Amino acid sequence: MKTYLVGGAVRDMLLGLPIKDRDWVVVGATPQEMLDAGFKQVGADFPVFLHPTTKEEYALARTERKTGAGYHGFETTFDPTVTIEDDLLRRDLTINAMAIEADQVMHYKMTLDAALLVDPFNGATDLEEGLLRHVSPAFAEDPVRILRVARFAARYEFTVHDSTAILMHDMVENGEVDSLTPERVWAEFEKAMGEPKPALFFEVLEGVGALYKVLPMFNVAQDTVLDVCEEFTCEMATRHKLAAVLVVAAIHTNGNDHENKRAQMFTDARVPNDVRKLVEQVYTLAERRGKGHMTAIDWLEKLKTLGWYREPEMAAEVGRVLPPYQWAVPRWEMLVEALHATEDVAFADLTDEQKGRLRGPEVGAAIDALRLKKLKKLEFKVKLSG
Repeated sequence: MKTYLVGGAVRDMLLGLPIKDRDWVVVGATPQEMLDAGFKQVGADFPVFLHPTTKEEYALARTERKTGAGYHGFETTFDPTVTIEDDLLRRDLTINAMAIEADQVMHYKMTLDAALLVDPFNGATDLEEGLLRHVSPAFAEDPVRILRVARFAARYEFTVHDSTAILMHDMVENGEVDSLTPERVWAEFEKAMGEPKPALFFEVLEGVGALYKVLPMFNVAQDTVLDVCEEFTCEMATRHKLAAVLVVAAIHTNGNDHENKRAQMFTDARVPNDVRKLVEQVYTLAERRGKGHMTAIDWLEKLKTLGWYREPEMAAEVGRVLPPYQWAVPRWEMLVEALHATEDVAFADLTDEQKGRLRGPEVGAAIDALRLKKLKKLEFKVKLSG
C-alpha cells in the first residue's frame, strides 16, 4: 500500500503557491483495509475516506469509463491493481496529473528533486511553459472540463494548448457541452470571477465556441464584458464582480417586455438573490441615463424605488459594483449625498399634532415631506455651486 499527494496540491507546490486543500490517493489497498486503519468512508459512487486525525480525503486509486452523456455518465473501477499512473490518466490537465509519494513530500519541498515527482504526462514542463494541455482523449468525456480550463486560464494566465482548444471546440460542436446544468455552469462562473484575470475565462470560452452555449446572456455583450472585467480590482468581492458583468447582460436586454426577459434570464442562469438584487439596483440607476438634471423629487423617488431608506447599506454595496458603469449612472455622488441628508428622517421628527392625528400611509407621506424639504435645500446648494 502506498499513498500519494496528487492534483492541485502538487501543482501549486511547484508554483510556490500556498496549498489550500490536499488530496491523497491510496494505491494497493481495499476499502476494508482503509476501514481497518481507522478511516471513515464517505464516498457513495467510489470509495473516498476521511483520515481519522486530519479529516483530509483519501481516495482509492481508480479508473473511469464513459457510459453515458454528460458528466455523470461514468463507470468507476477500483482495486489494488490500479496504479498511480492509471489514476493520473483519468485527470483533466497535465498540470493536475502529477503526484508525490506521501513519505517524500517534505523531502521534495526541500530538495525539488524531480526524480521524486510522478509525472507521466510532463505536467511540470507544461507548468513551466504556462500551457493548459489535456492528459488524454478522455478529456472530451466530461463537459465540465471546458469550464475548468477557462477558469485555470483566468487564474494563472496560462495559454490553452492548440490540441486542447480543438478538442474543446469539438465538444461544443457535438453537443457534449449541452448536458451542463445551470447550477454547474454558475458554480464555475462564480469561481472564475474570483480569479485574478476573469476576462480570460470569457475569452477562452468564446474562442472554442462555448460562451453563448453556457452563458447565453452574453450573446450580444461579450466585448463589453471584457471591458468591464478590465475594470475589476482586487478590492472587489466576487459577488460584486458577478453583479458587474451581469449588469452588461441586463443593459443589453432590450425590446419589449425587457423586465420579464431580464427576470427569466436570471432564473435560467440560477443567479443567487443577493447578486440579482445588486444587478437590478445598478440597472435601475442606469435607467436615468440621458434624462437630464435630477431634481429633489427625482432623488426622493429614486431613493424610495431603490429601497435605500429601508436598507441604507445597499448604497455602499452598489457603489462597489459601479466602477465599470460610472458612465451609465449620472450624478451618483449626489444621489448618495441625498441619501445621507435624509436617511435619519423618522417618525420622531414629526410634530406632536402629526403623531396624534396621522395614521398608516399618512405617516409615510409626512416623513417624505420632511425628506423633500431637506432635498430641496440640497438641490438649491447644487444650483449655487454650478
